[in-house]
Amino acid sequence: MSKKWVITHAKQLSIPSGGTGTLTKSATYRKTESSGREVTAGVSYSASWVISSMDAQVSGTLTKAGEKTKEKSESVTYNFNKSGVYVVFSGVKKASGYYTAKTCNSSGTGWTKSGSGKARSWNIEGEGAVKCTEAPAAGTAKRAAKAYC
Repeated sequence: MSKKWVITHAKQLSIPSGGTGTLTKSATYRKTESSGREVTAGVSYSASWVISSMDAQVSGTLTKAGEKTKEKSESVTYNFNKSGVYVVFSGVKKASGYYTAKTCNSSGTGWTKSGSGKARSWNIEGEGAVKCTEAPAAGTAKRAAKAYC
């Protein structure tokens, strides 16, 4: 199971020297994240079952099967108190992992079929801005957004 921030919307902007204050910008669509599963072997199991099974390993409830992130620009409001180059962003905390599932045989004494695959979803959304000269901590949304500097 892995959890990481994925930036879905981002836009770079430059605040001139002496230019401060609150600014609302549209963060341009970059990437869609979907919630579902891929079967790599054996029988197919429902994406809803697989994702609900992943919930126990993630703090917070994962997005239900079949959902996807927004594919249009999003408005992000941020208070810029220093000049410099920034990236305003919106993103999601993605959870993904591999699963194995089995089916009972007709007498209930063992397993007859097994299936495996990869599942993915997300459980939290975040937005903000990162200054291109700062060094955000690893594993944060700001660190993921720095790729757009």
